[in-house]
Amino acid sequence: MGAAGLEAAGQVLGLPRADMGSTARGAGRSGAQHAMAVNETIAAFVVGGSVPGAAGGVGTVRSWSTETEFLLPGGKRKVRPDGVRQAPEIGVPVLMVEVDRSTMAPADVAAKFPRYRELFRTKVRDNDPALADREPADRTVHWWRRPWPGHTRAGYPPVALVVTVAGPVALANRQQAVADLSADC
Repeated sequence: MGAAGLEAAGQVLGLPRADMGSTARGAGRSGAQHAMAVNETIAAFVVGGSVPGAAGGVGTVRSWSTETEFLLPGGKRKVRPDGVRQAPEIGVPVLMVEVDRSTMAPADVAAKFPRYRELFRTKVRDNDPALADREPADRTVHWWRRPWPGHTRAGYPPVALVVTVAGPVALANRQQAVADLSADC
């Protein structure tokens, strides 16, 4: 993100430029490229598009968490989205985000989606006192409905795949490959 992007992010976050610092020379060049790509993705969601007519941003940086770990049943396998966004104001109580810097094989990226599906299908006991008179089987809900209630859309929460470091042709090919490999999800 260049100086203009930092300036825009500072305005959205309400930070004066002096409190934000300046663009770090070489930040993300070694060892932290993925973390920087995740940060840039979050900033893009918050600030919004930069081309004429692009949608504005939504939420704040505080509505995000990064590298949040969710255990699958049995506790052996994990799902760890790069970003988790709480966004009830746009009708999505939770959005999971995967950032792909085009360094993993498309099959490895696609392999993440069955784990999300397994996680979203997991049911837990709902301890809502209003359900006390129901049978135990009728008191179970999908795990994600407990921390993020009020989800009225059909299906599971969305998972966004953000691809970086790819030109238009490579991006289109990568998107198609991941879509084909994860079509059942």
